[in-house]
Parts: sequence; C-alpha cells; structure tokens
Amino acid sequence: MKQILLHGFNCARYQPMDETYTATALAAKLDDLGLGRDADTIRIVRHFTEEGLLQTIGAVNTGKGKKRLYARESLLKAIILLQLNHLGLPIGSIKRLVRGLGETTAAELQTDLVGAVTHTLRHPCLVLPIPGGEGCEQPRLVEVQQAYRRGDQNVLVLDLKPYRAQI
Repeated sequence: MKQILLHGFNCARYQPMDETYTATALAAKLDDLGLGRDADTIRIVRHFTEEGLLQTIGAVNTGKGKKRLYARESLLKAIILLQLNHLGLPIGSIKRLVRGLGETTAAELQTDLVGAVTHTLRHPCLVLPIPGGEGCEQPRLVEVQQAYRRGDQNVLVLDLKPYRAQI
C-alpha cells in the first residue's frame, strides 16, 4: 500500500479569519502558514484563480480599482492546492486530483468543505486518488483513522487538522 502523509504546520498562534479576503490578504495568510514564498504566493493565488481552482466572490476581472474577494472556503482550497504545488505537481494533475471534492464532501458529510474541516470531522484528512492507482476514485474528506483503514492504494493523504484554527 503506497500512501503519503503530509503533515501541516503548527498553526496554534492563529485565530479564525474574517469571512472574505483580498488576493493579497489570502496570500499573506498562506505565507504566515509557511506555505507561500512571499512575492510568489500572490502570483500563485492569481494563477489558481485563472485556472478555475479558486473561485472569487463576484467577477474575477472586476475592473480598475476593485479587488478580487475570496470566501473562507478559498483559504482551505488554497492550503490544499499549495501543498500539492509544493510536491511539484503540474496544474493539470492538481485539477484532476481535486476534481469533485466539494460535491463528494456535500454528498457524504452533508456539509461544505469548511464545515467538514472546522466542525464535522475531529481530525480531517483529505484522501486524493493518484491517477492510475487502484482504490479511491474521488477525493474525500475523512477522519485520519479512516484514511488508513480504507485499504486504498496509491493515494495521497493531506492532514488538514493543523489548519482548523485558521480557517
């Protein structure tokens, strides 16, 4: 069984955030979590937005003087996306890995991503199928114990508990 566990960073010093973020504020939070690289983070956030991996509130191209706004769920998605990006995965592979995550979470846990990570699951882990592997076909949010009991092979497991306080 091939599984990879990525541990998060210690986020105990952080408090829950506001409901919306500008791209700059979102990038700054990711930098504070140790997931970004200062100037590169804002560029990566914008790239994820252009690729459809992060959604803004309202239009992406809001015009001169108007900033892109992101909801709380975008912070959680950006944490996941940056961890995958740090593994050196190309954007196409990242898209395939996270495709259907929101729908699967809603169907299985009757809540959205943020609700599952912050309230529903005590120790949330994201199980992502590795293309061409056997077992898990859809990305799933599960308890850490279930991530290893499932018997899935060729999956990537991201530990999201360290980020709960920040989301």
